[in-house]
Amino acid sequence: MSEKAKALAISTFVLKFGAFAPPIEKQLNAYGLTLGDKAQKIEKIRDAILMVKFHVASDTETDKMFKRLMKLVEKEMKEMTKHEKYALMPRMF
Repeated sequence: MSEKAKALAISTFVLKFGAFAPPIEKQLNAYGLTLGDKAQKIEKIRDAILMVKFHVASDTETDKMFKRLMKLVEKEMKEMTKHEKYALMPRMF
């Protein structure tokens, strides 16, 4: 886990990168984190890794790719602002 994740005091952190997993940004939002403007780029990278996993690359190669993706996510993630958290709250009206 990166220093950034440790600084955010996250003890258990689970992200799923599979084809049927929710978007990474949505998973991070559940922890009160965001990727900000990098979310779309990182999601495209995940999609590309999944494409080569199913058509070209070996399991070992894709494991390395997913590890690199996780490092990128750790580098880019940040704590959500109060306004971002409020925007995700369900509306009662």
